Amino acid sequence: MGCTVAEFNPKQYGVESRVCYFTNPEGKDTETVRDVRDEVQIRVEASFNEIEEIVADQTSSRSLRQRVSDAISEGLVQKLNHSNQ
Repeated sequence: MGCTVAEFNPKQYGVESRVCYFTNPEGKDTETVRDVRDEVQIRVEASFNEIEEIVADQTSSRSLRQRVSDAISEGLVQKLNHSNQ
């Protein structure tokens, strides 16, 4: 679609890249162009869905770690308060 992974060089940014091959719609009939458009849309949506799942997993993992950390901290504070009474 106009650029290559080599031009972008995603490794320098520490990101993953995926190569997708699409039919070049240049000079094709309207139906072929629509098919290519639909395939691009499907792959982009799938990529965003995958990213959202990864972020949700990381967020829930951090939330769980934070909850455990908070529970431990609260327990220690209660124990210290109890022993000081």
